[in-house]
This record gives sequence, structure tokens and C-alpha cells, in this order.
Amino acid sequence: MEHDIQKLLDLYFDGKTTTQQEQQLRAYFLGNPVKENWMPYKSLFVGFQSSKKEKFTQAIDLPKKSRYVFWWVSAAIVATFIVGGNLYKPTQSYSEQEAYASYAEFKENVLLVSTHLNQGANRLAHLETFDQTTTKYLKKE
Repeated sequence: MEHDIQKLLDLYFDGKTTTQQEQQLRAYFLGNPVKENWMPYKSLFVGFQSSKKEKFTQAIDLPKKSRYVFWWVSAAIVATFIVGGNLYKPTQSYSEQEAYASYAEFKENVLLVSTHLNQGANRLAHLETFDQTTTKYLKKE
């Protein structure tokens, strides 16, 4: 019996007991005389049992929420959107021709950057060849 209780205690503190196993532990520690080295566990289960009987009887006064606050906040949000929407006006409008011109300029700049990047990649290929040859000669020594 005591060996079973020890196994149940180990499972209990690992959090792996079933409800039925916990009831067995509770019944053992609340009803039977317990070995001296298990007395802390008995006080634990007695404490659990006594805390089940405790009830909170004081009244709790919660502050009442005002319904008007919700409406004021809602009105403020709506007013903000209306005022903000009226204040925002684009300062400059572009014609279709200007948009095509700026797109063409952008495309030209991207091609220029791409060309320079490709030239840099080709130079790196030469560096790789140089690196391979120097390693070949340095390893022979």
C-alpha cells in the first residue's frame, strides 16, 4: 500500500494522475495515519480540503459604467474621420502623360543600375579564377 502511495505521489507531482488516483491520495492522507516522512503531504491535502470549504461572502462594489461615455467616444471618432477626410486633399495631380514620362525615366534608371551590377558580377568571376590559380600554386609549396 505504501509503495502504491509513493508511486501515486510521484505521478501527482509530475501532473500525470487521473482524477480517480487523486481521490485515492486524498482519501489516504485525510483518513489514515500517515508515516512521519509523509506528514508534509498530509498537511498539503488537509489544506486543500479546508480551502474547498471556504467561501467569499463579502459584497463587491463594482463601479458602474456610464453608457454616455461610449456615445461620446463614438461621436469623437466619427468627427475625427470627417474632419480628417476633408482636410486631406492632394496638392498635385499628375496627368497621364507625366506619369508615363516618370515611368520611362524610372525604367531607364533601373536598367542603368542593372548594367552596373552585371559588370560587377563579371569582375567577380575574374576574381574567382585568380583565387583558384593562386591556391593551386600556394598548395604546391
